[in-house]
Amino acid sequence: MPSGINKLILLSFFTVLISSLKAQPEIVLSGPDQIKIGTSTVINISLTGTKFINGPARLQLNIPEGWQIENYPGEVASFSQDGNIARVVWLEFPSRDSLNISAMIRLPSKEDTGSFSITGSFDYLDKGKPKTISTLPKTIRISRYFSRF
Repeated sequence: MPSGINKLILLSFFTVLISSLKAQPEIVLSGPDQIKIGTSTVINISLTGTKFINGPARLQLNIPEGWQIENYPGEVASFSQDGNIARVVWLEFPSRDSLNISAMIRLPSKEDTGSFSITGSFDYLDKGKPKTISTLPKTIRISRYFSRF
């Protein structure tokens, strides 16, 4: 049978182990793989593992030059776009396990065809230390005619 000191050491060990197992935040961009020149589409940004984030946070999207983000449904956050950089800033990030954001992206009517990438990052504080996580690029093919193939 463990003594009082051994029980305290075991309790401390399990506390450290459990706290180290907390979910690390992840950010995923999703949306269509192809759209037509001059149209709009919705992209989705999923933030998961965010329950332990307290305080300010920032989501940044890097979109191709000339693209515009419209209809951002703000949730106690401010939105801004400066050229090809769009930002959502929370003074106090909502404490929940996941957050899904949808935003409408409008392409210029004279956009070149080809493949373009959207990337993003999420900045937050973890125990007072700045942390950044990045998305994998979301590539969207722009075409004159929509094709399912």
